[in-house]
Amino acid sequence: MLGLDTFFPSTKEAYMLRRFKSIEDLERLVENEVKEDRTIDFKADLDRDKGDDLSKKGISRFLENITAFANTQGGVMLVGITEEESCAKEVKGIQVMNRDSFQLMLENLLRDSVKPRLNGVTYDWIEIAKGTYVLAITVPYSLQGPHVVEHGSQWRFFSRHSNGKHAMDVDEVREAFLSRNQYREKAIAYRNERYRELMNEDRYVGG
Repeated sequence: MLGLDTFFPSTKEAYMLRRFKSIEDLERLVENEVKEDRTIDFKADLDRDKGDDLSKKGISRFLENITAFANTQGGVMLVGITEEESCAKEVKGIQVMNRDSFQLMLENLLRDSVKPRLNGVTYDWIEIAKGTYVLAITVPYSLQGPHVVEHGSQWRFFSRHSNGKHAMDVDEVREAFLSRNQYREKAIAYRNERYRELMNEDRYVGG
């Protein structure tokens, strides 16, 4: 029987993809000197102009980083953790005037500037001190991709490697489309096989 691991990315890095829920989870990253890789990225903050508004550069970098995760293996961007030589250095946190409006702004950017639409992105606000948070943005690997950033004059695909994100070349984009078609075909085969097994079990139970 086909297993789920036959059509979802299953590497040591993908195993590390998890939800961060507490300050203890974050502090362990610093204690263990966890390095950025394909599935985890540390940001002291998002580039902002004033208040909660992102700068033009901040908007581009946010869209690029999120789509790069979705186009590769999925991952989590931890906003509010500083890094040194790609290792988690300090759980510093960020402050925003209004968490709901800030998150809505990020959600709207993804909705309006990423094609096809990227679903399943989650936002966890982890309070580390009164009014200070680390924002954990978790991005699933997307079978609907690859996703392109379409913002202003920008129209590019992004992916991640061990040292961060990069713009995909023509061959990488072609491979991304082909690999997702293969995943979808395997997923359909798995679903059909499970359906047949369940139908057989029902007949056996029913006598």
